[in-house]
Amino acid sequence: MTEPADRPARSGPVYVGADAVPALATELTVICADACGIGGDRPLQVTEAGSRTSPSAVSVLEQEPVRRRLRAEASWVIVWKPSVRVAGLVREAGVPLANAGAAVARRLENKVHFARTAPDAWLPIPPTVVGAAGPVLLEQALQLAPPWVVQLARGYSGRHTHRVETAEQLAVTLEAYAGRSCRVATWIAGEPVTVTGVVGDDAVTLGVPCRQVTGVAACTPHPLGSCGNDFGQPVAGAQAVLSVAARAASWLQREGHRGIFGADLVVAAEDTVFCIEVNPRLVASVPLWNLSLRDQGRPSLLAHHVAAFAGPAAGALPERLTCGWSQLILHNLHGEQRTTGLTSAVGRVAADGRWEPRSTLGIAGPGPGQAAVVVHRRAGPYQEQARVILEGAVLDPGGRLLPRPAALVEDLRRRLDAVPA
Repeated sequence: MTEPADRPARSGPVYVGADAVPALATELTVICADACGIGGDRPLQVTEAGSRTSPSAVSVLEQEPVRRRLRAEASWVIVWKPSVRVAGLVREAGVPLANAGAAVARRLENKVHFARTAPDAWLPIPPTVVGAAGPVLLEQALQLAPPWVVQLARGYSGRHTHRVETAEQLAVTLEAYAGRSCRVATWIAGEPVTVTGVVGDDAVTLGVPCRQVTGVAACTPHPLGSCGNDFGQPVAGAQAVLSVAARAASWLQREGHRGIFGADLVVAAEDTVFCIEVNPRLVASVPLWNLSLRDQGRPSLLAHHVAAFAGPAAGALPERLTCGWSQLILHNLHGEQRTTGLTSAVGRVAADGRWEPRSTLGIAGPGPGQAAVVVHRRAGPYQEQARVILEGAVLDPGGRLLPRPAALVEDLRRRLDAVPA
C-alpha cells in the first residue's frame, strides 16, 4: 500500500480485514487485503493494502503504513475476529479495538467449552459428549443415538464437521483426530436457522431468524458447510427460536462478549429448538443487515457494533431487527488456488437465472430491486470465491434452492471456473 499524500483528520471507525464485504452499505473507512472490486463513495474510503500471505486482518495490520494511517485517522478499529496478534498490532497503532478481548472470543467460540457450559445457561443442545478423540470418547459417543456429528473444538463454515452414520465411521473419524479436542453430538434432523444480534452492556438486540443455507453441493465442498442466509420467509417456531437466542445472548453477555454475534440453531419436530453453536464475532449475514438498516434509514449494524464499545452514538436499535436481503456464498470447490475473470458488479438476475451485470459495485451495495455479485479474484482451496446478494427467498419449503437461485448458482459457477482471459 502506498501512503496517501493527503491524509484526512481522525475521522471515525475503520474496518480492517481480508476483504471489504462486511462493510457494504456502511459509511466506514475500509482497509483490506482484497477489496473484491468494491469502490468507495469518497477518496480513500476503500483501500486495498494487499497481502504477502493469506489475506487477513493480521496481514493488513502488519504493514507499518497501515498502522500509521490508523494512528492518524481511526477512532476505533473493527476486525472480523479478534486474536492476540490483532489486538497487539492495533494497540501498537494507538487505537482502541471494537471487538471483545481475544481470550474471551477464543474461549466462547470453542465448541467444547460451549457444550460444557451451555446447560448452565439453559441452552438446549443435542445430546453431546466432549473430550480428546480416542477410545474413551468413542465409548462415550456410542452411548448417544446415531447418526452423530463430530467436530473439532475449532472450525468454521463446516470445516472439521462430519456427519457419520455407523459405529465404524465414528471410530475412523475419531482416529483421524486422535488426541485433539472434539465434540460428538447426536444429529438433529430439522431446519437450520441463524439469529444475529448485538450485545451491549445493558441491552441485547436480536434480528429476526433466517433460514441457513447449508451443504449445497454447488456452493460448498463441505456437506454440513454454511453457504448462505435466506430471509425470504419466516422460519418455523420463530418465537421459540428467539427465546433460545435471547438466552444465548445473555450467556455471551455474562461471559464478557460485546458487539455482534450469531447463534446457529435447529428447529426440530414440533418446533423443538436446539442451539448448535454461538459465534461471538461478526458473521456472514452482517452485510445483509447493513443493507436492510440502510433501506430503513437507520445506521448500519457495524455502527451499532461500535456503539457497544463506544457508547450509543448510533442511536437505539429497534426491539426487533428485520431483514429483506438474502445471500448465497460460493466456495472454491478445488484443492488449489483458483483465479477467475468474473468481476464484482451490481445487476439483476434474469428470469432464467442468468446473471446480468450492469455497473461496478460500490461500498453502498445494491439498491432495492437490484442484486450484487461479490468476487474474490483469487480464492484459496475451499475458501469463499464469490457471493450473490439479492432480495427475497432462495430456498423452497423443503430447504432446497428455488429454481431461479439454483440456475443463478449454476451460471456463476460456470463463469467462476472459466479460464481467465
